[in-house]
Amino acid sequence: MQLKTKPQLSQGNLTQHTVPQDNSIIYKGNIYTVPTGTYKSRETYIWVQAKESKMTIYNNNKEVIARHKICKMKGEIIRNNNHRWDKSTNIQEKEQQAFAILVGVKQVDHFLRVLHKDKPRYYHDHLRIIIDHNSSSK
Repeated sequence: MQLKTKPQLSQGNLTQHTVPQDNSIIYKGNIYTVPTGTYKSRETYIWVQAKESKMTIYNNNKEVIARHKICKMKGEIIRNNNHRWDKSTNIQEKEQQAFAILVGVKQVDHFLRVLHKDKPRYYHDHLRIIIDHNSSSK
């Protein structure tokens, strides 16, 4: 990762930044995540607006893609965990993929329902782990 990335342009209170392949930006000595899939090529840029202790990140169409609190320390990685989620498939599609993977497992329906009920905040991540583990074990 290139740590010496500098803003290329400034447009009013927006500053342009290059997005590397890891879908992050560097701002005032810290790394901030942007959503998975933001990086498209070496010419992928985003715009940052910093006001007081908050940062808003826009795509080239000036649509909000991320918000972060600005960290006063240096060398920190500031993550928004939902930036890792693949939003190209919805939760129902992920459930169907998990069902297909766990087809031979007894009570898979009950297992996934309990998982969703007990840990709704992490359900998407749990489904992703099942799907990713299956694809990496092939």
